[in-house]
Amino acid sequence: MTDINFEADQLSIRLKLLSVDKNDIESMRCGVELDIVHPTGKIFYSADDIWLETKMLDEFSYKLSESVNDRAEFYDMSNYLVISIRRRRTFHEVNIGIREPLCGGGEATIETRLHIALDGRFLIKLLHEIDKFRSFL
Repeated sequence: MTDINFEADQLSIRLKLLSVDKNDIESMRCGVELDIVHPTGKIFYSADDIWLETKMLDEFSYKLSESVNDRAEFYDMSNYLVISIRRRRTFHEVNIGIREPLCGGGEATIETRLHIALDGRFLIKLLHEIDKFRSFL
């Protein structure tokens, strides 16, 4: 399976590997779907042309697994999607920034800050999903 499927509290992330650049095996094209649940419904984001670098995934995994680092960032090569996870004393702060250019000019943006309970299951599950994904590259 070459997908990341991750759910925690009010956040759901699905990442699917679509292709690898034959001239640069360190970059990959992915599709992403993101659900952010809020009290009156949910925000849904979907994109099918997000380019990631394997180096970024490695660094993100490393920073998540190291207790010394208090922040890990997941981002695509154009910074259209940025997910930052910061350890706080009693929770994980997850900041999500989405920026998409619009046809005819301008851009659509979404900024979200979530607090997710500080327990080992959150990080263990996310790291497990990333490791499964990386094993296919």
